[in-house]
Amino acid sequence: MKRLSFLLILLFLLLAGNGAQAQNVVYSPYQKFDHRNGDFDVAGRIGDRIFTYRSSGDNHYLDAWDDSMNLKATVVLDFFPAKVSAVRFVPYADHLSVLYQTTERNRSVLYTALLDAQGLLQGRPMQLEETKTGIFGGSGSFYEAAVSEGKNYILVYRMEESRKEFVMNGWLLNARLEKVKTIKATYKAESSYRRGDVVVTDQGAVYLPVLRIAGVKDYADGGDLLRMDTAARRFTALPLPVDNHYLSTIFMRASGAGNQLVIAGFYSDAKNGQYDGVYFTSFDAATGSLAPIRTWQFDERLRTATGARNLKRAFNDFDMKQLVVRKDGGFVLVAENTIVTTRAAGSPFGFYSYYYTPFGYGATIREYYFNDIVALSFSPTGTLEWNSFVRKQQYSQEDGGRFSSFAFLNTGGSLAMLFNDFNTRRSSIQLAAIDASGHQEVRSLAAGQASDPDWLPRFGRQTAQRELIVPCLRRGEICFARVTF
Repeated sequence: MKRLSFLLILLFLLLAGNGAQAQNVVYSPYQKFDHRNGDFDVAGRIGDRIFTYRSSGDNHYLDAWDDSMNLKATVVLDFFPAKVSAVRFVPYADHLSVLYQTTERNRSVLYTALLDAQGLLQGRPMQLEETKTGIFGGSGSFYEAAVSEGKNYILVYRMEESRKEFVMNGWLLNARLEKVKTIKATYKAESSYRRGDVVVTDQGAVYLPVLRIAGVKDYADGGDLLRMDTAARRFTALPLPVDNHYLSTIFMRASGAGNQLVIAGFYSDAKNGQYDGVYFTSFDAATGSLAPIRTWQFDERLRTATGARNLKRAFNDFDMKQLVVRKDGGFVLVAENTIVTTRAAGSPFGFYSYYYTPFGYGATIREYYFNDIVALSFSPTGTLEWNSFVRKQQYSQEDGGRFSSFAFLNTGGSLAMLFNDFNTRRSSIQLAAIDASGHQEVRSLAAGQASDPDWLPRFGRQTAQRELIVPCLRRGEICFARVTF
């Protein structure tokens, strides 16, 4: 009996230890922050230090934390201009690469800088380009960036676009921010087009999917997969095999080795119809060929699982958020139910209403709904192996959905989504993990008291295999939460 009691106690302690590890949350100390004009980012991890970025007025800081979120150092980024409109950090084993953009009068200027493992500037910042933005200048991001999976290459570019044509101007940089190629290539479409995200591989190849718009819903009845030639001066267009379907969203991701691209999205059987299913194809870099398009149609069981009143329109409000390419050539598609509506003027209200003023709105107020997440796992041959719905409710007004949506983490063995589950009266932090067989486990991260900060999961960043850093606000302060599991 004593032996049995001892074993039961030991088992209990082991289970308790696993549970604590699965939802360990540590907060950094609070720092003064004005959410109305300040900026923040999770820069990444270098060795035993976690770096976060914050700006306050004209001042810019890089904070270094240990695993207990104790502040080890604060680096003043005094080489930043006073007004920075966009910042992008790319972490490596021994340094941070930084891209930052500033707008001065009627020109947008793009810089790069290299920081060492302590966050200190190495050498001098390099100006890549300055471009006129118009007589009144601009305040948003003017340049875009794509990073290869292994971070061998960073592609920085801007697009000069018209209805039927675009010119890509940019630079292919290596891990030390040295220029490998200067890019200037043009694409001319037969009609209005919609482009997807640029993908750069660890071999330095550049790809871009483009869809040809047809119908009032902007569905596509054709398109091209664009490949940059070796001289970075011309696009080679490979027609996408649409096969009498109409494509809506388009996502493209490279496999780990970069030898294969998977292209997927939702499709409709009618030019202005509802979402009927998932389409996908793949590109083999070795042969330079696209596989025939494959489709999987939503069945009644899956439509019913959405909880939609109108089953025909069940997936119309789902937006693709992630495309995970598996080692066997299959993939997992992750989409989120997202709706933006307007209502007649009145004071906005909601759980996070402190962060936006109730005065000064026009005739209407925007309302944001970010609800259920669905993960669909497909085999290399196009068979749906499993589906998993993560249930959540998120509702806010006039905040752009700042506290909504989710943080995404891929451990290699499971997919995790961290999110605020809230309406106008309450909020809780949830972690949903889906394993390789589609089994889902949801845990509540009830880590503190009512004085805990308000989490911003969509701005979180995976910094290790089982580590996520999430920015948090509390009135006039900011902190960062380290979640390990």
